[in-house]
Amino acid sequence: MRRVPAGLLKRLERVEQARSVTRPRAAFPPIMGLDEWEALAVASQEQLVFLTREHIDPVSEPSQEQTAAERQAEHHAANREQAERYRAGAREYLEHQRQRVKRTTAVR
Repeated sequence: MRRVPAGLLKRLERVEQARSVTRPRAAFPPIMGLDEWEALAVASQEQLVFLTREHIDPVSEPSQEQTAAERQAEHHAANREQAERYRAGAREYLEHQRQRVKRTTAVR
C-alpha cells in the first residue's frame, strides 16, 4: 500500500474545511396565511377571466348535434387519408422490392 504525502493530506483537509463553511442554504419564502393565499387566488382568477373573455364568443357556439356531425366527418376524412397513405406506402414498398430484386438479379 502506498503512502500519501503529508502535503497532499494537508491540502485536502483545507479544501474540505473550506467546503463545509460555504455550504449553500435554501432560502424559502415566508409561509403565507390562508387569507393571503385566497387574495392571490381571487386576483389571478379575475385576471384569467379578463384575459380570456375576448376569446370566448357564446353567441356563435355550435349545437351539440353539429359538433358531433363535424367530428364524425373529420374522423372519416382522417381515416380516408390514413388508408390512402397506407396503400401508397404499400405500393411504394412493393416497387422498392421489385427494383431491389432487379438490381440483384441483373446480369453484368
